[in-house]
Amino acid sequence: MQKLTKIFIVIFFCLFITTNYTYAERPRIYALTNAKIVVAPGKVINKGTIILRDGLIEAVGENLSIPADAVEIDSTGKTIYPGLIDISATLTSSARRTTRPETTPNNPIQQFLQGQQTEPQTGAIHPIARVRPENHTSEQLSQFSQDNKDIENFRNLGITTILVVPTNGIFRGESVLINLRNSTPVPDLILKDSVAQHVAFEFGFFGGTYPSSLFGATAAFRQVLLDASRYQTWQERYKNNSTGMKRPEYSAAYEALTPVLKGSRPVIFELNNNQDILLADRLAQEFNLNAVIFNNGNEWEYIDEIKTLKRTFILSTAFPEKPKLENEDETINVSLKDLKRYVNAPENAKRFYDAGLRFAFTTRYLRNKTDLNKNIRKMLEAGLPLDTVIAAFTTIPAEIIGVSNNLGTLEKGKIANLFVTSGELFAEKTKVERVFVDGYDYQMEDKKPMLGDTPEPKENE
Repeated sequence: MQKLTKIFIVIFFCLFITTNYTYAERPRIYALTNAKIVVAPGKVINKGTIILRDGLIEAVGENLSIPADAVEIDSTGKTIYPGLIDISATLTSSARRTTRPETTPNNPIQQFLQGQQTEPQTGAIHPIARVRPENHTSEQLSQFSQDNKDIENFRNLGITTILVVPTNGIFRGESVLINLRNSTPVPDLILKDSVAQHVAFEFGFFGGTYPSSLFGATAAFRQVLLDASRYQTWQERYKNNSTGMKRPEYSAAYEALTPVLKGSRPVIFELNNNQDILLADRLAQEFNLNAVIFNNGNEWEYIDEIKTLKRTFILSTAFPEKPKLENEDETINVSLKDLKRYVNAPENAKRFYDAGLRFAFTTRYLRNKTDLNKNIRKMLEAGLPLDTVIAAFTTIPAEIIGVSNNLGTLEKGKIANLFVTSGELFAEKTKVERVFVDGYDYQMEDKKPMLGDTPEPKENE
């Protein structure tokens, strides 16, 4: 009986080892050879090799020895780029707004249609409903499927990393940076939490909840930061010497704004009006904020005023819809301002470039993600250098959000986020053929030109 028991234990142990070996993850070791490698904007290896190991870049250069354990992928005639970073993206159902806001969306009917009604909250929160700086977008990641079509659409364009941002309120909360992988536990997606505080001059209708005007939203913004500054002072005094001192009341909102006031956390202003850019700059100077500005895409109208600010901007790659001019009735309803905005939209980024302003790109407000490539081509035709476009999607967003040590270029030790194309990026017939995210290989099954419908990728893990 004891002999049979021992035999059973041996068989069970062998089955255990075999089962675990069968389900073990295949090592992610790749060598992409004979490719043109864009290491960084303006830095190119015409024929080189990049080696990926366990989600990191092990080596990149010419005439590299191929590791014996690597899967070699001959990339002759292909071009390899760093994974693109979208610095202002939305994924959750409450933030799926795809059209550019032309006016502040504070009308209660608009809020209802967009699912933006403010939900009542309880706890140690600010009395103004639109002041929620303590909100963490990372807590909402569990609300969307990681097989979401949004993720595929991003990745099919070479976008491997996105900053997921909150969308409601004056102080909206903190964004989270994630890698775009499928069927992965949420903690494994997060590259950096509490990246930036997002703010807007949002207000409601007259007679509704406070604030109900731009003046009120501005006043609320200033008062909140003044109160947060005073809160910070009292907390530090209590911490240094609490004897005989009444304990300061705790505020989650003011705690979240402490790194903002210290300048260690960027503040991204999300605006809908060119004039608000100047307002945001004045407030940023008043409180010494590390401010980045994201407006509605018509910044070229104020470029002379904007270029004196020396701020960093986020520019949408979306363009206004073409005005309808097929008959006289439609023509009457189109203003000269709308015509100018449509015609000059492709030159917006070029004017920023000429003014010496730093900017990053986002796909936010694109009606269809596949519009990105044709819109970028129009920008290139307007005179914007390709290296500037690549920087606006790689190195600059990485600098803004403080992840340059891990993302933005193809260098040893950085995260293995990259993609392979059939030719020069954004060219009309160029195709994205495969994408690596954290070193996981996603291949495009039906390779189509970048200007057309993007295919669904196949993950090879």
